[in-house]
Amino acid sequence: MNSWRKVQTGLVSVALSSAVGVVAAQAAPDSWHGGGDDVIVLESVGGDPDFIGSDAPGERGTLPTGVGWAHVFGYELRGRTAPYEYAAITDSGAHWCTGSERFADARVDVPHNVYITHLRLWAYDNAAGHDVAAILFRSCLPTVDPGDPQNTILGMVSSSGSPGDFTNYVNISAEPTNTNLCSYFIRARFGTGCGGGGETTFRRARIQYSTSP
Repeated sequence: MNSWRKVQTGLVSVALSSAVGVVAAQAAPDSWHGGGDDVIVLESVGGDPDFIGSDAPGERGTLPTGVGWAHVFGYELRGRTAPYEYAAITDSGAHWCTGSERFADARVDVPHNVYITHLRLWAYDNAAGHDVAAILFRSCLPTVDPGDPQNTILGMVSSSGSPGDFTNYVNISAEPTNTNLCSYFIRARFGTGCGGGGETTFRRARIQYSTSP
């Protein structure tokens, strides 16, 4: 039997009050990314699909040197604001919102000084009028001085239409990770007012990183 759980507690988001100048960036509307208008949004770039394993030795299943992954399951998500209402199936990781708050976050454990190259989402969307998305954030603070977080959106991947079960990815182009100053998290975005309900579920997101660009 699937294990269900529903709570009404959430995580208040970090204040999105400062921004840093980044080339090829634009302001992010709050209703789209769940942040303030001063959030920096990096543009995605073209490139090869992320590494996909294969059972055949010597082909695409051969692990490239210096490549790794980090994952976020849906049941790890916490609401951007409280109270946050949701439902989840823990064995599959599926998570969806059931109240009015449509954004939920989870920290992603990425190593220091690596290049994040891809963001991939696994989800379910059977609601034509609503989508489900994964947004990768970088949130940085000064080394030792007080200050507001500087938040940058590194990439976003979303459903389109009503594909049912789907997976999709986006290429990421950013400077090496800096875990001394910055944290990295993935934000799930559901339909407005959680209108999609259980027809739009976030299952898992994965980043791929490399020791070389």
